[in-house]
Amino acid sequence: MPQSYCLARIHLLSDGDAFPSDVSPLKIDEGDIRIFRDTLLAQMRLLKNAQGWWLEFFPQGRWVQRFFVDFVFLQNPSDKLADTMVLGKKYWRPVAKLAYAELSPDRAAAEAEDLAAACTDTSRMTRNSAAVRVGDLYEASTHYGYVNGRGTQYISKLTGRLPLFERHVLLHALAHAYLLTQEKLSEALAGQLAGERSEAALRTLYMDVALFNATSFFRQPVKRQNAPTCQAWSRIDQALGIHESHAELFKQVETAHYIYGLDEEKRTRQQAEAQTRQEKEAARREAEQDARREQREKRRDLALTVIGLLLALASAPGAIESVQDWWF
Repeated sequence: MPQSYCLARIHLLSDGDAFPSDVSPLKIDEGDIRIFRDTLLAQMRLLKNAQGWWLEFFPQGRWVQRFFVDFVFLQNPSDKLADTMVLGKKYWRPVAKLAYAELSPDRAAAEAEDLAAACTDTSRMTRNSAAVRVGDLYEASTHYGYVNGRGTQYISKLTGRLPLFERHVLLHALAHAYLLTQEKLSEALAGQLAGERSEAALRTLYMDVALFNATSFFRQPVKRQNAPTCQAWSRIDQALGIHESHAELFKQVETAHYIYGLDEEKRTRQQAEAQTRQEKEAARREAEQDARREQREKRRDLALTVIGLLLALASAPGAIESVQDWWF
């Protein structure tokens, strides 16, 4: 039978959940955390105390993600554990569960039996069923494993390799930080497009997405020299769809640009039509004014002609009588 079991549960903290005061920097195998890229590591607070791990990702941004991880060590994997954990006055349900088991030292004699037992036990620990079979496991140099959205099984080929499993826990915490951030950005963008669209709010969201993509998101966040850990991240990425979620977010941004572009085009067209109407109305008023001015000028010219004629007649005394004789 496997020698020992450990269940790690990753709980999402709410905005009001503060880290305790007795925390200290997280170390694995008595060493600092160095598996992540330096730029990304600078955006993490990795702490621990007697209760477990306290992890914070992207603390400088508006989309900070914070987790608590507790570790439960079991001698009997059939022991029932509540999915929720009570800490203080709150009940927390984990966003991910990871199960660890070790094969017996003399695995040459009973490897198949031990592996089958460990697979069944860890499957029950993570998903409350024995659905995962030995044939479903992948094999790495240090362990057998299985990863999907419901949980992760890590069956060590050697004893005393819990630190390797703990690094997997960190990878899963980062994976869920990515997924939750992308989900929040996507929901915020959808909310803006579904409601009354604000140019300023949309620009802010575009900036948030751009900053997240440029400074925080890495398709491979693990340093390249850590080849086994890079492979572990690739499995997590594929199982949880992290990169697919990221691509979907940017497709949504492109759609938002298109929709907002249509709105801008509509507004521009409406403004152009309004300006054309104003110009036509101004031209109509100007034409009316020109017509009235022309009529006034014609009446004035007629009046001047009549006045000139009258003056001419008045200056010739016999002219009026000649006209009268001719006319009558």
